[in-house]
Amino acid sequence: MDDSGILLSKALAGDSTAAADLWRLIAAGEASADDVLAWARDVARQVQAKILDADIEANRRPDAALKAIGLEGRIDKHRRVRDVLDVLEQFEDLEVPGRQLTRRQLVEIVKANGMLEDVPDANVKKVIDRIRGKG
Repeated sequence: MDDSGILLSKALAGDSTAAADLWRLIAAGEASADDVLAWARDVARQVQAKILDADIEANRRPDAALKAIGLEGRIDKHRRVRDVLDVLEQFEDLEVPGRQLTRRQLVEIVKANGMLEDVPDANVKKVIDRIRGKG
C-alpha cells in the first residue's frame, strides 16, 4: 500500500492528522487516483449527511464542514517526528550497550530529515523531550 493508501485508511477511520496529510498529497498531485476517488466519495457522503441533509443551525455548519472533510479534532503537526522517535526508542529498548542515542543525536537526526524546521533551534531539544514524554 502506498503513502496515500495508508493515509486514506487512517483518515477514513477518523484520524484528522492523516486526513490533513492526505489533503496535502492530493493538492501536490502525489496521491493515487484510486485513493483520491475513494476520499472524494467519502467526503461527498459526509458533506451530504452532515451539512446538506442535516437540520443544523447556521452557526454549527463550519464545524460540521470540518468534520465532513476529516479535519475535526487536533492535528498533530509533529507526527513525523513522533513516529521517528518511536522507532528509535524501540531500538533503544533492545538494550544494546553503547546504542543509546543522546538528545544531541536525536536533534541531529530530526533536523537532518527536515523535521521541526518551524521550531527555533534553541527549543528543538524541549520539543523532542515533550514528544518523548520526558519534558
